[in-house]
Amino acid sequence: MQLTTLATCNLNQWALDFEGNLQRIAESIRIAKTRGARYRLGPELEIPGYGCQDAFLEGDTLRHSWECLAQLLDSDLTDGILCDVGMPIMHRNARYNCRVLLLNRQILLIRPKMILADDGNYREPRWFAAWQQPRAIIEHHLPRMIHAITGQETVPSETTLPRSGRMVPAMIFRSVDLPAPLRPRRATAVRVGKVSVRSSATTLRLPRSTKVLLRFSSRIIAGPGRRNRTAPGSTSR
Repeated sequence: MQLTTLATCNLNQWALDFEGNLQRIAESIRIAKTRGARYRLGPELEIPGYGCQDAFLEGDTLRHSWECLAQLLDSDLTDGILCDVGMPIMHRNARYNCRVLLLNRQILLIRPKMILADDGNYREPRWFAAWQQPRAIIEHHLPRMIHAITGQETVPSETTLPRSGRMVPAMIFRSVDLPAPLRPRRATAVRVGKVSVRSSATTLRLPRSTKVLLRFSSRIIAGPGRRNRTAPGSTSR
């Protein structure tokens, strides 16, 4: 059995406070590394802040987000730990709410959000497009500032994380992917998923329905031979 330590964090991020947000992200990565974590998961849109609203439509918001990401890549923070950070990205003239996976000063992939929150207090379709190619691998051309640091010209945009050395493939889904009728996590889990991770900035507490869906997602990853298996003398709940 392969054991992996995962770290998740809920940061006090402020809209457009790029300097402060970057400092909090960096500190969370340092804490995760000191505790032996191999994977660090941050909140949704943590670099610019989730509450930027119409500022997401400004080019400076995208540019400053890339500048913060460049500072993470230009340091030793991502050495030996897979860092999952959130930021907006422009791809083919459309803005996407994305997760960016960093490891050893390289970008592994970009995971765009496929199902946007559009009820209650949330108006994500006003600022972002929903990713419409869940099983396709699309190359995204990186800014020059990132190319100068990593040497990468393109990076794949996809919904699953490929194996990299001893890292465990992860199934990355978003806050509103869980209750969706066409759940992206199901196809992803069957293909490569071993770890199910959820980034969100929508709620401070997980409702009971979300916890049930998280357990169900974990059973999908475990496989048909392990879903209903319980320890001797125990009862399933």
